[in-house]
Amino acid sequence: MKPNDRVHIAQSGGCKAILTAMAEYIDDESLQIMALGALKVLTCSSKAKNEMNTMKTLSIVSSVMQKYAYNAVIQCEGCVVISNLVMTDDGQFVVAVSEKEVSAIVNGILANQEARDVHETACFTLMRLASSSANVDLIRSSSTSRVALE
Repeated sequence: MKPNDRVHIAQSGGCKAILTAMAEYIDDESLQIMALGALKVLTCSSKAKNEMNTMKTLSIVSSVMQKYAYNAVIQCEGCVVISNLVMTDDGQFVVAVSEKEVSAIVNGILANQEARDVHETACFTLMRLASSSANVDLIRSSSTSRVALE
């Protein structure tokens, strides 16, 4: 997808439509995989990210990750979307997330213990989140993080 296409899709309501479908059809696993793939591409564009409600997107993505914890594709795609959303293009600002996002990432690791790609993507996402002291405190205090480290 060309960079300009991402902006056009986002400005035409594409991101909102994808998120609405994800929330409305949460029980459709194949739809979630396709939607996360689309969001992964769209969140590479700062202009497209500006069209999204970051907190709503994080909430929906983490809900999908929690529901399909054993689906390695959903875990990897979800982590990439979260990672892309929390950082600015220059890598200077990290959005503070909630325990819901941290739990979704860690539960994905725990549910896919043999999936190296899930571990790598999740660890990269947690590392990005840790660029914010608020997120570091959240990761340290999270009950799921403690379980994963034990």
